[in-house]
Amino acid sequence: MAKRKTDARRVKINRSYTMSEAAERLGVHKRTVENWIEAGLPCINDRKPHLILGSELRAFIQHRQKSKRQKCGAGELYCLKCRAPRRPAGGMLDYLPMTLVSGNLQGICNVCGRMIFRRVALLQLYEVTAGYEVAFPQGQQRLIKGI
Repeated sequence: MAKRKTDARRVKINRSYTMSEAAERLGVHKRTVENWIEAGLPCINDRKPHLILGSELRAFIQHRQKSKRQKCGAGELYCLKCRAPRRPAGGMLDYLPMTLVSGNLQGICNVCGRMIFRRVALLQLYEVTAGYEVAFPQGQQRLIKGI
């Protein structure tokens, strides 16, 4: 089963949830909520059923998501397979313009060999590429003139 990002906006902050209600609301397994409690999610466990405050649950999920984010440094692009910022193999990058002011950098991951990507503004291209060789490939030729 593919991993899904838990949407913290589904949690109402002025409500209390049992573990099974929280799991159903967020679309995760009940054991996942139990693991979150073991990892530090505050809960009211004086009596049964154990209750989780909505504001605490939302804050916990948002904190976990922010802590997992990885910023790309200078000269790094994001590899979807490795799920981490990586440097391009051979120090070569391609810049594919998307608009007049921004485009996509793409290269090859030096660890797994797959394509790596990064969205970048044209004005910041020199800062982001950190001295790598950047190619600006030409657009494809049209088969019929005037299209």
